[in-house]
Amino acid sequence: EARKAISEAVEYFPTLNDLLVPNVYMWRDAMASAGLALKTAQKRNSYLSEYIKWLKQKSLISYDTLNPFTHPDLKWPKKLKKKRGYTPLTNEEVVVLFDAARASDDKMLAMYIDIARHTGLRLAEIGSLSKASVVTAHGIDCFRVKPDAKTEKSSNRLVPIAPALSARYDFSMLDLNGTDNAVGKRFGRLKKSILENGEERQKCFHSIRKTFVTICEDAEILEAKVADVVGHEKQTMTFGVYSGGTAVVKMRGVIDQVA
Repeated sequence: EARKAISEAVEYFPTLNDLLVPNVYMWRDAMASAGLALKTAQKRNSYLSEYIKWLKQKSLISYDTLNPFTHPDLKWPKKLKKKRGYTPLTNEEVVVLFDAARASDDKMLAMYIDIARHTGLRLAEIGSLSKASVVTAHGIDCFRVKPDAKTEKSSNRLVPIAPALSARYDFSMLDLNGTDNAVGKRFGRLKKSILENGEERQKCFHSIRKTFVTICEDAEILEAKVADVVGHEKQTMTFGVYSGGTAVVKMRGVIDQVA
């Protein structure tokens, strides 16, 4: 990640004489135009700052070389630009990606796509699944999401397993712990190679989760039920504060409708 940040920044700082605060602003504007969030841009700025320090420590550049990435004149806004949301993939695009992953014999990537399209699970949630995550509640096989998921509502929730998934995979041997980062990168390369506009950052693995929700909306499934399946907070006082949540049996109905 640091190497990528440095290599992309070289365009704005091709020589030591270009290590100037105005050029940092130009670089920052370019990151904003690319849709990067403020925290991501600041993290890349830190990589460049550390790189300059490292070059000095190794005597590869003069010790008095300006480090514009830590210059007191450099000011960061509260946000670079309104973050563009992820774009849902069409169901056809998801199928194409799933088939392509299987055709390339990337069984793990295919499984990730398959689980995501049938459950709406996030990439990191799938990447924490193991055989211990497969539990039975009210006679229904479910995935139990990790206790430290993205939000409190997401954490530790039960998501019914679609029969199609149970038919394709032996979950008694399931162990996806720690695989999400590598799989996410492979998904990125795959969608760039086969999807129209696959280069867009807004089309990513999280887009499959959006596809799941879109299918639920098109099927006119109650939003409160969908919220419990995907781990979203309910927006109303009645359902958000007083509801005990959708029963697993009814959530299985949602999963079946999507399938």
